[in-house]
Amino acid sequence: MHRSLVWYVWQALEWRRYGVLATGAGAQAWWVAQAYGEPKGTWQLALAIALATLGAYQWVHALLAIGDPRGRGHALMAAVCLLFPSLMLLLPWWSALLSVVPWAFVPFAAYAFPLRQGRGGLRAVPGMKVLLVVWCWIALVVVLPMRAMAGEHVMSALASWLPVQLPLFTGVALLSDLRDRSSDPSTLRTWPQVLGEGWTRLLVVLLFLYVGLIVVLRGYFGYAAYVDGTVPWPEVLVAAGCLFAVGLAVAARITRPGWYFSVLVDGLLLVLPLLYAIGAM
Repeated sequence: MHRSLVWYVWQALEWRRYGVLATGAGAQAWWVAQAYGEPKGTWQLALAIALATLGAYQWVHALLAIGDPRGRGHALMAAVCLLFPSLMLLLPWWSALLSVVPWAFVPFAAYAFPLRQGRGGLRAVPGMKVLLVVWCWIALVVVLPMRAMAGEHVMSALASWLPVQLPLFTGVALLSDLRDRSSDPSTLRTWPQVLGEGWTRLLVVLLFLYVGLIVVLRGYFGYAAYVDGTVPWPEVLVAAGCLFAVGLAVAARITRPGWYFSVLVDGLLLVLPLLYAIGAM
């Protein structure tokens, strides 16, 4: 039976985990871009990155759909339907796109398409899965908005935002690996497989506490708070959100239901920018 393009896109959006991740990616991109660009441009950029993230995860799903040609076809069609409008939305920043995407794609390709089967290549490096995920997210969700909005000031912008986004993305990725510990091949040697469940949770707790500390210090040492004595509510609310993230990390267990990770943990990527926007009102 013939399926419309809308149906394929709906199949992608119906995937709860990918939908939450994509919304979080768009929110993170908006959080970064709003500091440097006009409101209209930041929302367009955020929507483009959200669609690109959803399409990219569908593409990865297609790569992993071995033995399921129908599922692979659906995922590839959904990826195309999502990546094409994303590229159209990113056309005003095509130079930034061309300068950033190869930095994300080349490491991913080296990991996803090993030169030989079995062990070897990047897959044999302990902890490489989290490092690769964080690298790609930093490139597309942080560096790309900065290249598009901050222009020649991208290095100073990176120095300002990486201390927040880098540990945040790492913590969320580690909890995702904790969820996948029992299903990931032992040859991947992810951080939870190497460190164990307890040490992984402790590491994530420290990362989230660090994010909250950096954000609240940045707020209180900002111009408005330091000179005018006003309360930096955006940063205060984000720090409160980090405490909620710490609670999620402490309570994380492999036995938790899927929605705990796909909605609550991945949803942190959306909640923190949302709290920032509420505090800025």
